[in-house]
This record gives sequence, structure tokens and C-alpha cells, in this order.
Amino acid sequence: MEKLIRLSILALGIICQAILYAKEKAGEDVRIDKKETVFKVSDVDGFKVDGAKLLDRCGNEFVMRGVNLAYTWFKSSAYTQLEAINKYEANAVRIVLGDGAKFTADDAASVRKIIDKCKEYGMVAIVEVHDATGSDDINDLVKAANYFANMASVLKGTEHYVIINIANEWHKSSSAANWKNGYKQAIPVIRNAGLRHCIMVDAGGYGQNASTIHTYGKDVLAADVENNILFSIHMYGSAGNKKKIASNIDGVINQGLALCIGEFGWYHSDGDVDEQQILSYCKEKNVGWLAWSWYGNGNPVEYLDVVKDPSSDPVLSSYSNISINNWKNTKTWKASSDWGKTITDAWKAEAKKANLDKCETSDNNK
Repeated sequence: MEKLIRLSILALGIICQAILYAKEKAGEDVRIDKKETVFKVSDVDGFKVDGAKLLDRCGNEFVMRGVNLAYTWFKSSAYTQLEAINKYEANAVRIVLGDGAKFTADDAASVRKIIDKCKEYGMVAIVEVHDATGSDDINDLVKAANYFANMASVLKGTEHYVIINIANEWHKSSSAANWKNGYKQAIPVIRNAGLRHCIMVDAGGYGQNASTIHTYGKDVLAADVENNILFSIHMYGSAGNKKKIASNIDGVINQGLALCIGEFGWYHSDGDVDEQQILSYCKEKNVGWLAWSWYGNGNPVEYLDVVKDPSSDPVLSSYSNISINNWKNTKTWKASSDWGKTITDAWKAEAKKANLDKCETSDNNK
């Protein structure tokens, strides 16, 4: 029953994304700062941003090709899933954690264990708190930041293989100013704890409202004493066509801000997702991506699973002419995809491992 409740909560959060996107006003004015602002590059011995690039500890550009792992809800099979992800040659894993507000808090020992296993496999660990999903309350965001601050003794020294994604999809409303103000309060909590990691910041609007970054991304970056922020856009209903995908991405990187696609699927209840365009445009622009998600999506979004089972040798997902209802249950689409093969083939073709230990001069460190 507890598992079903967790799956239902996960499904509800994803459905809420669709509701929010459907309610957004068309043609909303977006302020994009065209001025060249030069931010000093952090000297941290770890991941850092340099303009629109994410660099590893050796100064090499790192482009994520990975997936989301629902760790906090599937602890019993998490390490088996991680083994399988490594076999398919991903170079990064975004790990779902709980801070105790909605989900059971993951303690420091368990966090250290999972991030060290990622490092053993040569995969970068992106740790994120899922409890603040969809909240507009800055206190919830600060609570998530404090969760990581309280783990400073465990996280210090992991800057070269861990990125801190403070909160998954915090902020659902259309107020970009509140999104900005929230992160201007939360980021110093991390820094005041002595953590110099690259920090990932999700866009507002359940991660899909890229205009929050377009408008206030530089303000958020300027609020960080390390100038070490990687922005993240989630692409579901907001990524239904080539023009929208390009404008969302270009509106960030053309300002000299670093970006990854922190979540995306191949279809959703608010319409089609052009996953092939996401993959091709990210490749063209050297933008990282993390598919949602490896395993464990509940009804009605189980079609987002990359694999059919949580084993070390899983069956890749393939969906043929399945029915997908919109969020109002007033329309049904038929859709097909070799989702699992699409994602894992892209890893094998494009994923290069970061330098997580020593620096090497080889051009191919895969």
C-alpha cells in the first residue's frame, strides 16, 4: 500500500505539470537580458560552470547523458537498477531523495553510499529533494537547502562527482519573481554550510516554465558567491514541437547560462513530446539531458519507464499503440515508442565519462 501511495503521489505531481502548462497564458512576455555579464568561474576542485558550459574538475566540458533514479521509493532495488544503468553506459544519474516533509528522510549514511556507488561506476550523481515539488512556499525550498546543508560533513569533498539539485520542480505559479527570490534565499544556505558544489536549479512551473530562467537566470547566478549554477528545464507538454524546444534552450544558453534538460519523456497527458528533437538539439548545442525515468512510474504514467523491470539485466521498454488520456480525461491519444532503446542507444553513442578522480590528457576518456 505504501508503495502504491508513493507511486500515486509521483503520478499526481507529473499530472499537475500538465495542468499547469495547459493553464499558462499564450504569448507571455519574457524579458531576456541581452547584455554581456561576465561571471567569474569558480576555482572549486570539482564541477563548475564557465558561461554555458559545465566543466569537470580537470576543465573538460561535461555533457550529461543520463537518467533519473527513483531511489527514495525503491531502495530495495536501487543498487540493482544502478548496476543496469551503468551497463548501458550512462554518465550521470539524478537521484530522488526525501527530506522528511512528504517522504521519509534519507539519512546521511544512505546518501553517501549511493553517491559513492555512482562514483565507482564513473557516473556523476545529481542529488535532489523531491518533497518541495510544486510548492510556491519559499520555506519549503529553504528546508530542502537545509537538508543538504546538514549533510555538509558527508558532502564536503565530493564536489568532483556530485551536483546538488536543491529541490525538484519547486514553484508552480507563474510568478517568476517569487521563483527568483526563493533561490536567492536558498542558495546561500548551501554555501554557508561550506558546500562549493555546482548547484542545479529547476525552472519554475513544475520545471517547464523556461521563461523563469530566461528572465531571472542571471539574477539567480549572481546570488551565488561561487557563480556555479547549472539551470534545468523539464520537458513534457512544453516540448511538443521543434520551435518551442529550441526557444526554451536558446533562451538560456544564448545568455551564457549553463543548462541541462533535467527530465523529459516521450509523451505525456498534455500532448506529444518531440523526444527526437530534444535529443538532436541537445546534441547540436552540447546540452546535457536526463530522461525520466529508469523504472517505477505508476498509473497513469507508467509509459515513462525506460525499462520494464528493476533487475540488473532489464527488458527495455517499448510501447505500441498505447492509449494515453489527457489530464481532463476528455481525450485519448494512441502512441508508440521504442523509449528504452532510444535512450540507451543515445548513451552508447554520446556519453563520455567525466574525470572523477585524476586528470588525464586523453581526448577520449569514455
